[in-house]
Amino acid sequence: MFGSDRVDFAMLHKIYGTPAKVELTSEARYSPLRCTGIDIRIIAGDPDPDMRNVSLQS
Repeated sequence: MFGSDRVDFAMLHKIYGTPAKVELTSEARYSPLRCTGIDIRIIAGDPDPDMRNVSLQS
């Protein structure tokens, strides 16, 4: 895999959905979903957690 011995690479997967206790009103039904969690996986190497870079939009 493209020189994986020299690359530090992690993947952050955002999980979107409706919070469990939210009532689905007609306004909420057509609103964008909220980020309800994340899943971080190390793909290669030993990535530095302080150097992770993500979009903070919710």
